Amino acid sequence: MIDVAYVYNTVRDIANKDQKGFVTPAVFNTFARLAQENIFNEMFSELKLATRLRGSTSDAGRDKSAYKQVEEDLSYFVTRQILEDSADDTVLDNGVLIAIQENPQMLRKPIDLGRIISLRVFRENTPIELLYDVEKINRVLSSNLSSPTTEYPVGLVSSRHIEVFPNVLQGAVELTYYRQPRSSYATNISVGTSQFLIGEVDYNSFPRFSALNVDDASGFVVQNPTNSRNFELPEHYTQELVAEVLQLIGVRLRDKNLFDHSSAEKQNN
Repeated sequence: MIDVAYVYNTVRDIANKDQKGFVTPAVFNTFARLAQENIFNEMFSELKLATRLRGSTSDAGRDKSAYKQVEEDLSYFVTRQILEDSADDTVLDNGVLIAIQENPQMLRKPIDLGRIISLRVFRENTPIELLYDVEKINRVLSSNLSSPTTEYPVGLVSSRHIEVFPNVLQGAVELTYYRQPRSSYATNISVGTSQFLIGEVDYNSFPRFSALNVDDASGFVVQNPTNSRNFELPEHYTQELVAEVLQLIGVRLRDKNLFDHSSAEKQNN
């Protein structure tokens, strides 16, 4: 995981060559989560490029494979979860009811869902075909030939739920997905009777730099490691993460030189 203190100190030193302390922890924390999400989303773009290299037989083999490297980074965020039934009504985003077939199995999507990989009936290992188009699910449900069955169930992914047809599966439904990155503990801490080790994931927090003391005149900052949270990204993304934060701060300050510097660093990475 990437040390939030290292990223903060690097960003502060680069951005404040003549004005120490300008990038305060509060300003840094404003962009920390967004920068991490941007890097996470760029992994999928890199995966597309690596897939093209692989398809053209231009990708290096074994540990030097670009495809393998991105897959390895993304595998850290792969999560499996048994979905719970939802008591909510079957509705579209605009509030229009779409339950054509009676009683679909309504499943609540995880709050940390990034991208869906697959859905299956747990233990029976029956895959569930996923659809994202309401018009298509309407045609499937009204067709005598393609109507869902227990052997070939279909799921509709909407804003808050996944609706599985038909609702006669009797078993739990397991979702495999890429979760959104959160943060990790910057030091060993105790919360009540619970113990959390440095590097352990904090699923309820996002990266942040917490300070015990900030001297605005000198720019001297004393970190509070107990309340700080590190980035939940592989360490080799450190330079790219620093460049991303600098670019966001450059936009905020309307600093063209800072923006151009961070853009050049991202391209080099």
